Amino acid sequence: MNLFAILHKSVVPHKLPLSLELRALRQSFDIQYQTTKENLKPQLIEHANQQLTFLGKPSTALVLSTLTDWLIKTARHHLSAWIYHLSVENNLAFTGLSIRQQRTLWGSCTAKKRINLNYKLLFLPRDLTEHIILHELCHTVHFNHSRHFWDLLKQLDPQCQQHRHQLKTAHLFLPPWVKMG
Repeated sequence: MNLFAILHKSVVPHKLPLSLELRALRQSFDIQYQTTKENLKPQLIEHANQQLTFLGKPSTALVLSTLTDWLIKTARHHLSAWIYHLSVENNLAFTGLSIRQQRTLWGSCTAKKRINLNYKLLFLPRDLTEHIILHELCHTVHFNHSRHFWDLLKQLDPQCQQHRHQLKTAHLFLPPWVKMG
């Protein structure tokens, strides 16, 4: 017996996303919603064909919370590999990485060379995400925004000035249900 019934579009709250565009990963996902006959913990299942299926009660709060958890897990996987690669390639060591849900920052670096990256970086274009990762890695050498810091970042990212300008409106890449600031 099938435990799932596909929801009719009229039952799915209109604010729920039907897709995700993760520009930093160059991936897009379509989202389907299915409800269970029992009140089970909501799940998000990732299929090989860039499809996500939400299983559970389709309340806006539950869906967005489940999607955010999935995005943080996805960011942890992809951004960890990305920052490690850039760290080795540029000989910029860091001591640890956290993926967070920061409200106003794309990333940060502590005096102990621990880097924090916002999961929302997944929504930005790939070059802007890489710029932010390089920016935080440069703080492992120069824990300030001195001329030496900017010279290092410009050496690693020749389009640094353009990227800095683009970051002023980068929040526009976020879907409406994801807020920054």
